[in-house]
Amino acid sequence: MRPALFMGVPMVPFMLAFGLFTLPALYFSFWIILALPVSIFVMQQMVKYDEHVFDLLFLRLKTKAKSKTAKKIDNFTLLISPADSESK
Repeated sequence: MRPALFMGVPMVPFMLAFGLFTLPALYFSFWIILALPVSIFVMQQMVKYDEHVFDLLFLRLKTKAKSKTAKKIDNFTLLISPADSESK
């Protein structure tokens, strides 16, 4: 299923970028908001090839998380279920 796009960028990454640049611009300096069009352009270039590129990046982040065993042997492991990442 194709994700909803806004200005050629999927909605979730667009809103994250919008919040990431707008909120600090309101608190610190309004010049920070000038980075927003640049980030949107970069995301548009990424999406031009594949609309699901952000889904794939999140999936990689989700499956390549470090477990406690992997930290000891300095290796990556695949998580089988969400409960694996929450184990103590």
